[in-house]
Amino acid sequence: MDVVEAKEPVTVDAGRADRMSSHAIGSLLAADVYDSLSTRPTGLTSDEARRRLEVDGPNLLEEVRRPHLLRSFLSNVTHLMAVMLWAGCWPCLPNCRCSPSPCGR
Repeated sequence: MDVVEAKEPVTVDAGRADRMSSHAIGSLLAADVYDSLSTRPTGLTSDEARRRLEVDGPNLLEEVRRPHLLRSFLSNVTHLMAVMLWAGCWPCLPNCRCSPSPCGR
C-alpha cells in the first residue's frame, strides 16, 4: 500500500495529546501530525512501540459492566418524578373501575 502525503489538513484522533501544541490537530498537515505524534507514515519502530508500551501501558479498553436489569428498573421507578406521579395517582385508585369509562364517572 502506497503512502500519500496529504496536501490539505487531515482529521486525526489526538491520542497523544500530551505531545501536542495548543492548536487543534485537525488543522495540521499530515507531516505535522506525524511530527506532533512522534511517528511516521510507516508506523512506529519496534523499539519505539516497546518504549510506549512501557510508558503508556497496553492499548486496551476496559469492559464496562452494565447494571442489572432489575436495578435499572427500580432506579427508574423510584426516581423523584416517578415517585411524585405514583403519589399523585393513589387518591384516584379507589374511585377507578376496570372499565373503558374515565375514572369517577
